[in-house]
Amino acid sequence: MKYVSGEIYFVRERTNGNFSPFVKIGLVHGVRDSLERLKEHQTGNPRPLFIDETQVVKTEAVDLVEAQMHKYFAPRRVYGEWFEFPKDEELAQAVSKAQEISREVSSMMPVFQAAEELSRKPSIEGKVSATQESLDLSKAIAQAGGKVSVCKDLEKDIKSKLVQAMEADEGNVKDTVEMMTKTYKAKFNEKDFKKEHAELYAKYVEMVKKWKKSDFKMAAKPLVRDELDQDFLGQIAEIESMIDSVDSFEHAYRLIEPQLLVTKLKARSEWELETSKAKLKVLCGEASGIEGVCTWIRKFEEQPVFNEPLFVEENPDLYLDYLTDPKTGVYLRVVKRKA
Repeated sequence: MKYVSGEIYFVRERTNGNFSPFVKIGLVHGVRDSLERLKEHQTGNPRPLFIDETQVVKTEAVDLVEAQMHKYFAPRRVYGEWFEFPKDEELAQAVSKAQEISREVSSMMPVFQAAEELSRKPSIEGKVSATQESLDLSKAIAQAGGKVSVCKDLEKDIKSKLVQAMEADEGNVKDTVEMMTKTYKAKFNEKDFKKEHAELYAKYVEMVKKWKKSDFKMAAKPLVRDELDQDFLGQIAEIESMIDSVDSFEHAYRLIEPQLLVTKLKARSEWELETSKAKLKVLCGEASGIEGVCTWIRKFEEQPVFNEPLFVEENPDLYLDYLTDPKTGVYLRVVKRKA
């Protein structure tokens, strides 16, 4: 992961001399500055744009900070990176939140960087003893992992309902959600080829020394819903009540608000999960794990690799026989906060 410094900016637009309620939360990297970026935004916008220099937040890991801001303010999203802040004090609170997230990210940077460096070092056989700190982090990870799982289940439920409404072509859900498609390239079906042409397959297999993917495993599983903290469960109950109140396709657009609330809630849980894991990895150090808490094996190992380019060169027709058809996936994108 790259942790590039930069600036978080808040672009406002003027209409008839007054600021509109719409604000773009964006970023610039490294040597660029927000006012330079403003000129680029102005080129494509007929309304005058403005950035208050006192509201520009300089930060480390600017991409991470921006992602957290977008998720935190998801309930205020209007379109893309544009959010709605009708009052000046609401925008000021958003700037304050960016500063808060920046401080939190900055405090975690040494931990993230240390964990990143350790992920590239071979682990030493043997585990270190658990400490109270590592046990507390294990509990935090189990708690955060359970929260993320609950949020993902809710997102799936909402997406299913929105897709049904889109397909039924009822109500005005199409005004708030876009059905996007993504085509995935055709791929060589290595599994079927190996099964049906084992000897020929073996001819193109080479043993290659590769870095084993960092395999970080927790001993404790994510908590189930009933074990999660009451504050989180209370927020989930409110969101589920909003979802349950949508009893027809005609009102499916009302699912957008709970969907964005879930995005915000999941973002906080994911942050708790990643920060706790990074801290635990640092406690683990170069050992292969912490007793009763986690396992973290990092090493080079010989792995069989199918030489696909050489196979294609020598067997072009057979390659085409095992080439899968391109697949098209469908996903939803919220384009307005509410209808």
